[in-house]
Amino acid sequence: MVAANYFIKFVILGNVFLALALLMNYALPPVINKFIDTQIALTPGSQSYPMWKEAPVPIYQKFYFFNVTNAQDVEQRGHKPRLEEIGPFTYRSEFNKKDIESDDLKSIINFKNYKQWQFEPDMSIADHRMQLVTLNAPLAITLTLIQSASSAVRLLVTFSLDGLSDGFFTKRTVKQLLFEGYPDFLTTFGPLLNAEMLSQGGHFGYMNARNNTLDGEYEINSGVDDVSKLNTINKVNGREKLPYWYHHGDQHCNSIDGATTGEMFPPVGEDQQSIKLYQPDFCRVWRLDYDSKFEMPSGLRVKRFKATRDVFKNSTDLPENSCFFSKKTLDLHAFQNRVPQTRASRQSGNNNRPQQGANNNRQPQHNHGHNRVRHEWPSGVFTLAPCKFNAPIYMSMPHFLDADPYFSSHVNGLEPNPEKHEFFVDLEPRTGSPVTLSARVQLNVAISKPPGLVRFRNIPEIMFPVFWQELSVNLTGTPVIEQLLLASRGAIETNERISYVFFLLGAAVLFTTALFYINWRLNDRIADKQQQQQSSPTDSEPKSVVISSITHKN
Repeated sequence: MVAANYFIKFVILGNVFLALALLMNYALPPVINKFIDTQIALTPGSQSYPMWKEAPVPIYQKFYFFNVTNAQDVEQRGHKPRLEEIGPFTYRSEFNKKDIESDDLKSIINFKNYKQWQFEPDMSIADHRMQLVTLNAPLAITLTLIQSASSAVRLLVTFSLDGLSDGFFTKRTVKQLLFEGYPDFLTTFGPLLNAEMLSQGGHFGYMNARNNTLDGEYEINSGVDDVSKLNTINKVNGREKLPYWYHHGDQHCNSIDGATTGEMFPPVGEDQQSIKLYQPDFCRVWRLDYDSKFEMPSGLRVKRFKATRDVFKNSTDLPENSCFFSKKTLDLHAFQNRVPQTRASRQSGNNNRPQQGANNNRQPQHNHGHNRVRHEWPSGVFTLAPCKFNAPIYMSMPHFLDADPYFSSHVNGLEPNPEKHEFFVDLEPRTGSPVTLSARVQLNVAISKPPGLVRFRNIPEIMFPVFWQELSVNLTGTPVIEQLLLASRGAIETNERISYVFFLLGAAVLFTTALFYINWRLNDRIADKQQQQQSSPTDSEPKSVVISSITHKN
């Protein structure tokens, strides 16, 4: 009876272990995932909030300029530009979120984003006071903008061009070209050429007057109610849609739905094929497509998303991009040649510069250096004109990577390389945290000359590469990786291991108990038989006596 009680206790213990294993395997994971969701939601006290508010690692922005080595031949004889890449010139970027406010439910966050840059000489190829020969961008932009100006403004600006000391190329320092700016007479005509263009005090720089300034006001989702909306944008500068693109009833080009500012993304689903990214400098939302998944040396599993050539395709190659042209697109070539626009030309995407025909003919058709019909640039560039006062500024991948050969055929010195020039982000899928980011883009200026211009008549009308930049983030080797490992794999995998141990313990206890029980029952039966055998001679003795007595009588 005592042994039976022990067996019952061990059976109960084994079943308790199995019950714990089932509980941890099926009931605890949702609880753990819910806890992880609370930690990645953007609320004060969560683990993600301080990383969202301030980057946990330095962010660096590297600039690579194209130095023009044959500027005189290009300007005077129309030779193909010969470019020499010089860089990197590295700046440390700081993104500061200010005036952060949440609603009562903490599901909506409003903030202002400020950016500032500081030169890092130890990470640069040379001092940013190094001089380069580069495109005279104010001149190139002016030549485009005057083509849609009034006759009086065109006459005034054209007359002023004769007095310029600089030619189509200028020698400036990197510091001047970027943040400091440099005096340029043509910038004073900006408000005349575009009423929305702010005066920069007679200075020009690609990032002039942007250091330590407001980059935008945002309303985003914190992810408290729905983690799939984590850090997704509701409004930019008070607008639910971007104001830049022609939509003709279709607002998808102006949509910011599902896009994030890039510090964090919502958790990535197993079969998710794309993510969305918005940056003011892009003037639009970019779609990054799934590329691959792999395990980093730290053991962290990540998914890589890339900017594909679809981002830069024109509307001929990708019709859904047809609405990506400015509401105020300049009809430059119709002005030049007095050719009325067709409906197709009005709906052509992202371009001022014609491409005659489809992809099988990339060379534009000219009439004394100007285009007869306004068509699209070949695929590979994207206009920034809508948010750059209609200036002919275009974005592409560095060195025209994945672009139509038309662009690289008009300059010498470009060497596109996917390993150096791709745009990608590696995300930890459970938390949506960027682990490594290489955001690489190139800035180009489209050269377009008004008719009758004598001084710069030999300048080729091409897409001119000015510089490319890389914004990089790398969390490898930081404490953040340990937090991500714990969130993505540690808690769940630890739970799985413990549940597996409980299962093994339960199975082992029950199995061992069963063996002991079987052995106990066998031993019990053997003992019974032995007891029976020992008692059988005593029972048969009287019979023997009777038989022997009968035999004796006979």
